[in-house]
Amino acid sequence: MVEEHYFTAHTNARLTFVIGIVIGVSIMTVGGLGFFLYVLNGGEISTYAIAPLDTESQILTEPIKDIVDGDALTVVEPNDDYAITLVQYLDYECRFCKKFFPDVVALTNEHSDSVRLVIKQYPLVQIHPNAKAASIAAYCAEEQSALIDYSLKLYERQDTLADAAVFDTVASELGLDSNQFTECRNAEATLSQVEADASEAQQLGIQTQPNLVIIRSDGKMELIDGYVNKAYVLSVLGL
Repeated sequence: MVEEHYFTAHTNARLTFVIGIVIGVSIMTVGGLGFFLYVLNGGEISTYAIAPLDTESQILTEPIKDIVDGDALTVVEPNDDYAITLVQYLDYECRFCKKFFPDVVALTNEHSDSVRLVIKQYPLVQIHPNAKAASIAAYCAEEQSALIDYSLKLYERQDTLADAAVFDTVASELGLDSNQFTECRNAEATLSQVEADASEAQQLGIQTQPNLVIIRSDGKMELIDGYVNKAYVLSVLGL
């Protein structure tokens, strides 16, 4: 089951055989118990650091291109106007997403000449009972070109998502057409789109919330799987 992680490290969900020795060493850190996994593979040692998320420690960023089977899975259509496309699969009840998403929006705005943001939905329904309804509402805001602002407001009101009225309230605050919004929320096609996004995220091997898929202009894809701070994302992007 995919979960909102308090500890984070990313290893490829389809990583093939590691021939060698795996040694786990636990240590105490300022934020709590940490863990280092040492993998001896062909005489070369790789280190994966697993640390408490509250320390905002850096995590491993690993290519995920090999998970995508040619053209069988198209995350986004190519756009030659941008050097980098960021794709984030959102869960509106994820508490670390509440911290991470505004940073992603901010850095996209700061580098709007070279970076674009594509938002998709990945509600973790097993642990977040109101996340799917929030994702459906967000899609309907996107239909009226208000997805980013709507998403930011939902995160601001994360503790009130159990009250379905909040979705209409936020839509009203943003001046959305109420009839169109309601019709969209009740449409079976909207639910299908949310479920399609979630399925796509799973096919990509996304293991945690929050997450960020990085697509370079040459087609290379990378995944940040877990919470990191804005400075770290910028360093990964080379900005």
